[in-house]
Amino acid sequence: MKKIVLLFIVTLCSVYSFGQESSLEKFADMDGVKSVYISKAMLSLMPGLEVQGVDIGSTATKLDNIQILSTEKSDIREKMSKEVKTLVNKGKVEELMRVKEDDENVFIYMKDLGEKKSEFILFNDDKDELTVIIITGTLTLNDIQKIVND
Repeated sequence: MKKIVLLFIVTLCSVYSFGQESSLEKFADMDGVKSVYISKAMLSLMPGLEVQGVDIGSTATKLDNIQILSTEKSDIREKMSKEVKTLVNKGKVEELMRVKEDDENVFIYMKDLGEKKSEFILFNDDKDELTVIIITGTLTLNDIQKIVND
């Protein structure tokens, strides 16, 4: 009986962890997609990091990871755009901001992961390249304002 309960708990934890993975993750290993992943461990090595006078270090400790996906291939751009539109249409993410300037469109979305964790998705589409930045952690509006105002 203990083995069955333990197996159930492990299975439940696995399903929960899998559900937390971004649906955009599948693009990271595709040919034609540049991918950068920065783990919590790497971010924790930067407690005093300051970039152009902005204290990134204090915010970095609140992050679980950062992933950057970028492509210039039109077929992959279409697939990535479609995936983000699906997330929006199904209500899985909330649009926070939208900017259109010339041939560039920028959208910022947020997904509540529970336990004060959020996933922020920055979607930047210009005429030559599509870039998606996924930031996961316990950032608050004050943290974001601090970065923007500095």
